[in-house]
Amino acid sequence: MLEMVGPFYEQVRLHVVDGRRAGRGSLAVLKESLPEASGIYIWTRRLDDDTSGATGRQRLHSMTDRMQQTREVRPEAGRLGRYRRVQIFDDPAALTRSSHTRLDDLTTAGKTDIGWVLLAASMFQRPLYVGKALNFKDRIPMHFKSETTFAKLLDRDGFDIKDCLVTMLAIVDPPNGAALAPPGKRGDVSDLQISLAESLVIRASHPVYNVRMD
Repeated sequence: MLEMVGPFYEQVRLHVVDGRRAGRGSLAVLKESLPEASGIYIWTRRLDDDTSGATGRQRLHSMTDRMQQTREVRPEAGRLGRYRRVQIFDDPAALTRSSHTRLDDLTTAGKTDIGWVLLAASMFQRPLYVGKALNFKDRIPMHFKSETTFAKLLDRDGFDIKDCLVTMLAIVDPPNGAALAPPGKRGDVSDLQISLAESLVIRASHPVYNVRMD
């Protein structure tokens, strides 16, 4: 449970799955851990490489490389006038010297010190993808099995879905109650809620891989 201030946010259900940890087990184990509920979810890149046995310096280089990684295919192209074509793509800025120093200091200090910082950076970034699910148990494993367009696009661009986090926000029943609402059905109120939420989140956050808002 994530506690927030205000009557509407008293009972918010936020569930996070670490792709690398999920990938170590079977999909059946992953599915069992997922909430049986409707809601929306976002995928983001996991910045900490979590490499066991690596030195602080090796982890630092791995993290900075991950932050600088860009897509190999850049499909957002258009025409400017009659003779010029333009492309839009991400070009992540390198860390400043002061940020690099702070990251270096925390990495050297130990995993506990750097863990919270990298969790914040992994969760609160521009989403790779925003989706909706009538039942998280059914939908999320499909991405890990590379059965979705998003998973296939990630692979095409040189990313591994196991290097991502997926954060799920479930509908509670009632909105200020303690229990999760049961999985919805296509066309019912839950479906309408999550469809609208998905559309608004896409509009607000401009995910990398979403191509439609509705």
